[in-house]
Amino acid sequence: QSTCPSSPGCSSGVVTKLDALGRLSYSTYLGSPIGQGGFGDNVRSIAVDANGEAYVVGHANGGFPTTSNAFQPSCDGSSFVAKLNATGTALLYSTCLGYEGVESGAAAYAVALDTTGRAYLTGMTGNNAFPTTSDAFQPTLNGNASAFLSIIDPALSGAASLVYSTHLGGEVDDSGNAIAVDAYGNAYITGNTISSHFPVTANAYQQMNKQISCFGNGTQCNTAFVAKLN
Repeated sequence: QSTCPSSPGCSSGVVTKLDALGRLSYSTYLGSPIGQGGFGDNVRSIAVDANGEAYVVGHANGGFPTTSNAFQPSCDGSSFVAKLNATGTALLYSTCLGYEGVESGAAAYAVALDTTGRAYLTGMTGNNAFPTTSDAFQPTLNGNASAFLSIIDPALSGAASLVYSTHLGGEVDDSGNAIAVDAYGNAYITGNTISSHFPVTANAYQQMNKQISCFGNGTQCNTAFVAKLN
C-alpha cells in the first residue's frame, strides 16, 4: 500500500526483513492507500518476538490499515502500533493511538516487547485527548507536548487491548525517544525535555534542567532524561 508516491512530502512506511545471509525475505509497504494518506505515514521503530513476528510503531494519517480488534480503528495525525506475521503477508493486529484531527496529535518513536508479547510504546503527544488509563502516573498533559508510555496487548480486543497509558512530562515540551523493558515488566524510557518541571525522583542524579535558561534557542535547550516506571 503506497501513500501518494508522486507527491512531495508524502510517504509510506516500509517493513523489510533480511535473512542471515542478507537476502530479502520480505519487504512491504505499510501505510494508507493512495490518496488517503494526508501527509503520509512513517514507521519509526521495530521489535521482533520469538516467533519472528514484527511489531512496528510510528505516525499515521487517514486511511492507515487497522484490524477489526483495534483499540482505535482510525488514524488522523496519531501514533500507531502494528503486528505483522513472520512472513510479512498479514496484519495480526493494528491500531491507531492518539488524538484524531491534527497532524501532530501523537507519534510513537520506539517500541519494546515484554515476555508475554505486549508492546510498550513511547513517543510524543501534543494533545490532552491522548488516551490514558485510570491508573496512569500522569493522566493529563502538563505542557505543550509530553512523552508517553502506552502498553498494548495484541492478544486482546478493543478497549481491553490498551493495558496501560500515561503522559510523562513537564510544562513545556518532552519526548520519549527509546524504550526497554526488563523481565519484571518495568519500562525504561529515554528522551529529551526542555521543561524545568519534568518529573524526577528524590534519588535523581540531576534534579534540575540545567539548560532551561536557553529557552528559545532551539535544540540547545534539550536535556536528556532517563525514567523507570514500574
